[in-house]
Amino acid sequence: EAAKRIREKDKRAVIVFITNMKQYALDGYAVNAVDYLIKPVKYSRFCSMMNKAIAVLSFWGDEYVLIPAIGEQRRVRVQDILYVQIKTHWIKYYLVGEVFDSWGNLSTEEKLFPKELFARCNSSTLVNLSAVTAVKKDIVTVGNVDLHVSRTGKRKFMEAFYRYMGKN
Repeated sequence: EAAKRIREKDKRAVIVFITNMKQYALDGYAVNAVDYLIKPVKYSRFCSMMNKAIAVLSFWGDEYVLIPAIGEQRRVRVQDILYVQIKTHWIKYYLVGEVFDSWGNLSTEEKLFPKELFARCNSSTLVNLSAVTAVKKDIVTVGNVDLHVSRTGKRKFMEAFYRYMGKN
């Protein structure tokens, strides 16, 4: 009941249930709870939940980055960036509804973004984990685009993705 009232007042509030009553876990979906922990809670599970809550907060927040585009500085909401790709120092930003170019290197650009929200799926592509709709074998789907996940970077990418999703 308290969670319902909180949700009525604030659609973006991060709600987590910590209880020993498993039978109410499904009720958490009614209020869009971020997680539902059953007591006793292991430290690793608690950390996982906190990482997920932080990622949700950073997704919901209006965090901006300043990106030097060709002939201008672009102020871009981090949440609007789907993925970033580089090819011979040309960086393409794929945003919700638009694409624009920049010049530089991916390592420098990567430092602009929250590390819990972005991960490399290969040496030339940085993915917004909140935009991932599917991962299958060596393909990650972002929106309606399939991106290659490199064999050497797959473990690291999947660890970041599971951390973002709140699993350990």
